[in-house]
Amino acid sequence: MDFKSLYEENKKNIIILISIVLLLIVFMVVFSGLKKEKDDNSKVSNIIFSEEEISIEENKTYQVKYEIYPGGLKDIKLTWSSVDDSIATVDENGLITAIRPGTTEIKAKSVSGAVDNLIVKVSEETRNDTTVKFNIENFDLKINTYRRLILMFEPEDVNYDSIEWTSSDERIATVSQVGRVNGVKTGKAVITATVKLKNGSYLSTSSNVNVTKETTLSLANSSQTSLYEDTTKELVLTLSDKDVVIKDATYKVSNENIVQVIRRPLPNNDDATVTSTIKGIGKGKATIDYKIETTDGEIITFTANITVK
Repeated sequence: MDFKSLYEENKKNIIILISIVLLLIVFMVVFSGLKKEKDDNSKVSNIIFSEEEISIEENKTYQVKYEIYPGGLKDIKLTWSSVDDSIATVDENGLITAIRPGTTEIKAKSVSGAVDNLIVKVSEETRNDTTVKFNIENFDLKINTYRRLILMFEPEDVNYDSIEWTSSDERIATVSQVGRVNGVKTGKAVITATVKLKNGSYLSTSSNVNVTKETTLSLANSSQTSLYEDTTKELVLTLSDKDVVIKDATYKVSNENIVQVIRRPLPNNDDATVTSTIKGIGKGKATIDYKIETTDGEIITFTANITVK
């Protein structure tokens, strides 16, 4: 038999047959892969997200992390959806994009019906052009007085995590974590507030404080400290600082059988004085302790020694 002649006569048919066989092999391989993929997708029993709830700023993205059970399954396809696309969207790979402030729910579902949910809270985006400053840039403060510093943000509705307050020299001035500055001794210090914003960046502002001597009280006239029984006298106390504003004035008498205050201490901010009227009750000596509080928190005390003749 002449095989060469036979091949030449049937060459066209042989090529067609080989092509059909190759196509069948390719089809079987593809079909086998599709069948395996379908089978694996139908085997998913559970989807577990790594987090139950997340917070994200608007215009930011977040990639959902999750695990499929049982493990080892291949080519698992999930269907992703958002309860409210106006708040946050999610693509076919579980990438969340925050749209506007609010709360929504992201869901992932398998062909087998396994599902898991993720709560997404979208907050307002922290602006990069945020600024901060104190309500007072430079100020004087007396020893044993205080002043509250207030942070002023621009824009006003700033989201921040924390504020740290510091003093460059706590021997001169201290500051609390709510911005209350206390004068300790004369000198100068710098008060700084460092703000950590929600987006992880920091802002800071500083103010200079000059701590000066504390205000004192003195008698306008030493002859005021003596009087006779059943007589009255005006007792005038003068503050060393004419610029202070008196908030309150109180007193305490050591022995009211000797002297009494018949008109309570009255402050006069125009001339920085505090005036009270006393009356001699019985012969002897007594003291009157005065306490003056100023609007900036300074407490000033003075003891008047009274002699009744």
